[in-house]
Amino acid sequence: MLIIFDLDDTLIDTSGCITPHRLRSLVPDEASYQELFFINEACGSSQKALIQFAERRGLGEEWLKEASRRLFEPLPEGMKIPLTLGARELLDWLSQSNHTVALVTGGNPSFQLEKLEKSRVNSFPFHSVAIAEDSNKKPYYQSLARAFGCSAREILVCGDRPAMDLLPAYELGFRVFLRRWGRGLKVEREPWMDGEVWNLLELTKELA
Repeated sequence: MLIIFDLDDTLIDTSGCITPHRLRSLVPDEASYQELFFINEACGSSQKALIQFAERRGLGEEWLKEASRRLFEPLPEGMKIPLTLGARELLDWLSQSNHTVALVTGGNPSFQLEKLEKSRVNSFPFHSVAIAEDSNKKPYYQSLARAFGCSAREILVCGDRPAMDLLPAYELGFRVFLRRWGRGLKVEREPWMDGEVWNLLELTKELA
């Protein structure tokens, strides 16, 4: 079986570690931070949250442009990014299995690679790692299916954002599991989803 993981809030705790640090650096006071944080909680991405915050506060294009740039600045030198619940244990289990494991993440390439390094997720021997800069993952899913010669139901995708991570996979006939972490805590499970996982180790029941 081919298992495809998202990175942010699927394997690494972006919402609990990176997002608060980055948002707090963009605004001058606690009240502004709380407002931006709650906007971000309701948005599909931090970039969209910045746009809404700028509109609410009447901030100009220059502020938005600078904040958007700083959103993807390198993280502090000694910063360590924790993994989500069960991620390390599942990756260890998969390393001893016959499954093919791939990572498809979306966003700024250099920033995503930095997250991989600081979380040490890159120590896992993925068969493929791809970064969708435009966050359109469907072409990458199709490419992986062809590359590894898997039929649709032999492919499982796990991610926290239905629209970006799961719906494109579902449209290709893949099995899809909602990761209950980060933005995945705020969405409803849809009938077309094959399941949901709170602890990533739960996936071993689907892969055994």
